[in-house]
Amino acid sequence: YCIGVYNLLVGLRLRIWMPLAAVFIVLLSIALIFVYGVPVVSARLMDYTENRTFSQAAAVAESVPDTKGAEIGEQLDLYADTTDGEILVVDTGERVVARAGSAPDFEASQELLQKAAAGNRLSRKLDRLNVAVAPVVGEGRLAGGVVFASENPEGTAYQLFLRSGLEAAGVASILGGGLMLLLGTLLSRRVERLALGARSIEGGDLSYRIEPGFKDELGDLAETF
Repeated sequence: YCIGVYNLLVGLRLRIWMPLAAVFIVLLSIALIFVYGVPVVSARLMDYTENRTFSQAAAVAESVPDTKGAEIGEQLDLYADTTDGEILVVDTGERVVARAGSAPDFEASQELLQKAAAGNRLSRKLDRLNVAVAPVVGEGRLAGGVVFASENPEGTAYQLFLRSGLEAAGVASILGGGLMLLLGTLLSRRVERLALGARSIEGGDLSYRIEPGFKDELGDLAETF
């Protein structure tokens, strides 16, 4: 198969196989970026998202013991507005004692309520949501926990990154192929002039002269002829 492809490429004109080779090299380079680079970007985005979500939940949990009565509702509303998420305050009896904000399609499971009531720490991804649990400690004792859920903007950024990468691959292939087509055409024409001159001289026309053109290797070869 490889030999057949090689023979096919050898049989093609320079102006044809050079653009094809350029497009292949561009696509191969971008494919390697996607194979090795995208998983690393995805993992780092996930780690960043989990850490940020837990930090937001911990900030809410830290402020809860210092607020009383109606103030806690105002405080939670403020956090919910600034984070675009849903906040649940759970006591040690697994009861939701305060709620603010809204996260699409989020419904706190019994497991989350149990972990919040027990003062566990948790950060996970549920479908399109990032969910974190942080303990609430007041006056030196456990007072329950906070469940925080928010959408995953990093996931959207990741999808945009993939789409932008595919678009970049297409543009790079077109530009690379176009430039190589131009280069291949210029080179092949100069080589064809050399071949034409060599055949003319071989046929006995010793008065034939080849214009060197650019002062490069092909120009030196033309001048030698």
